Amino acid sequence: MFSGSNAISFVTLNTWKGDGAYIDRIKLIREQAADLKADIMLLQEVFKAESCGYDTAKYLAENLGMAFAAQ
Repeated sequence: MFSGSNAISFVTLNTWKGDGAYIDRIKLIREQAADLKADIMLLQEVFKAESCGYDTAKYLAENLGMAFAAQ
């Protein structure tokens, strides 16, 4: 187990793609993720629709001061 400054925190999250109230959900995810202060976030079912300007991973990374890689 790590302690102190050597600790790395991970968060995993299924974002439900663009289903339901996407805009409200992604804002809430951003707020809650900021409180967690994770070093690494692992996302499932991210939504990306460039023609509509939606990119879940990019939005969260930019708003949380993180880098991102998506496949």
